[in-house]
Formats: sequence, structure tokens, C-alpha cells
Amino acid sequence: MNTWIAFLRGVNVGRANRMSMADLRASLADDGFVNVRTYIQSGNVVLEADPALDRSAVAAQIGDVIKTRHGFQPVVVVLNPSELEAAISANPFQTSISDAKSVHFFFRNDTADGIDLAAASELAAKDEEFALSDGVFYLHTPAGIGRSKLAAKLPEILGNTATGRNLRSVLSVRDLV
Repeated sequence: MNTWIAFLRGVNVGRANRMSMADLRASLADDGFVNVRTYIQSGNVVLEADPALDRSAVAAQIGDVIKTRHGFQPVVVVLNPSELEAAISANPFQTSISDAKSVHFFFRNDTADGIDLAAASELAAKDEEFALSDGVFYLHTPAGIGRSKLAAKLPEILGNTATGRNLRSVLSVRDLV
């Protein structure tokens, strides 16, 4: 079996796309995934899949299961453990763990070609920093992501295939592997 990390975009945000993680774990296990684990309610999944399935197949199967059993189809970004570890190691904003909520990782299934970094620069507050490395967009928002004009516009800049997690969540998901 191969271990995969799946980040689901837009799950349990506001009133839209609601599902319990217990139901998600059961649905994925019923569909053949093994050792399914989740972290908090926002769609962070670690699971094992048949080695014959590649990243695209795993993402498609997870999306299909959610659509069939839960009525919506989120963007599913899939990484292997070494890719997640590389993203953590490449984080340019080395902050203390107590400040881990101010550093955000935005993952995509596709390449980061076409991201308008000039637009991101125009929107960034003076205390905000961002970087793009190996397809991961990193954002440091010391004043909080909820106040960030750049964060609010990231779906337009990164595209609707990106999903973000703060450093604390990324580290907690890594600990599930």
C-alpha cells in the first residue's frame, strides 16, 4: 500500500459542503482505502491506497466518493509523505510553533505556472510576506489571515485548484503519516 495525504478544499467552511470526518473516513474505507485518518473537520486526510493507483487516480476516487455519498465534489489535492516533508522543509518563514497559525501553505495538484506574483505583491500588506517554491505558495500573515487582502484574493491569483492550510495543521497532518 502507498500512503497519501489528501487536502480537501472548501469542506465544512461556513454552511457549505458539510460532512463529518467520521462519515468521510467510513466512506473512504468502504471504497477500498485503508488506515484512513483525518485531522480536524476541514478535510485533512491521510490514507493508504493500492499501489496501482497514482496521485491522479487517488484524487479522482476521493472526489467521486464524496460526490456520490455526500453530494458535492471538492478539489482534492494529493501529496505523498516525502512531498509534504519537502514543503515543510522549504517553508521560508521559520516561525516559532506558537506562531504557526500565521504561516500558510497553499497546495495545488497542478504546476504553479501562471501565478501572478506581481498581483500578489500589490495586495500584500507591509507586514506580510509570501514565496513560491516547488508549486507551494507560502504566505506569512502576522496580523492574521482574516485581515489579509492578499489572502482574500488568493483564489483569483492561485486559481480554484489551490487549498490552504496553516503550519500548525500541516505539521499535525504530517504527524498522522
